[in-house]
Amino acid sequence: MSPWWSSVIGVVVGGLLTAGTAYLLEEIRRRHQRRDKRDDARRDALRRALAWIDPMERALTAAEIEIYALLHGTIDEQQFRQRYPNLVSDLAEFELSLDQRLVLEEDPYPLGNGIRQAVEDLKQQALNRWEKTQYPQGSPALSIVDASYECSLVIEGIRQRVDTLRQQLSTEYRTTLD
Repeated sequence: MSPWWSSVIGVVVGGLLTAGTAYLLEEIRRRHQRRDKRDDARRDALRRALAWIDPMERALTAAEIEIYALLHGTIDEQQFRQRYPNLVSDLAEFELSLDQRLVLEEDPYPLGNGIRQAVEDLKQQALNRWEKTQYPQGSPALSIVDASYECSLVIEGIRQRVDTLRQQLSTEYRTTLD
């Protein structure tokens, strides 16, 4: 083989290697950009979902105060119903769009909605316990101390669910930073 053929083959092979390397590097860069864009979208969705935690905790604290006020007779049933927190309206401003929900690995809605429903159910449970502390006159079916204790157990269970939601969202957020 003459020397000029080996030079041509060397140039062609070198060109192919250069083009192949450039293509692979560009593909890697594109994959990284797509992953970064997806991670940014996930972080935005998770930040929005993590914003649910504060209203949930405020609602639980306010509910606890109102329940104890009702059970101890400092407010009546009507005042209790008016002052009991409305978690739905507090959470509405932190609604996740469909796009945001789709980028998350785990949908936080079932757990978040379960917490919201538990806070609503707590209202009726507190009213039921309060009624048991009122009747029959002179010998109520439930003491105020027992009613308070039962409500505090329910509140503690809801707080644990809020902590579980916080942990789930925080863990997923941290995975976007790796």
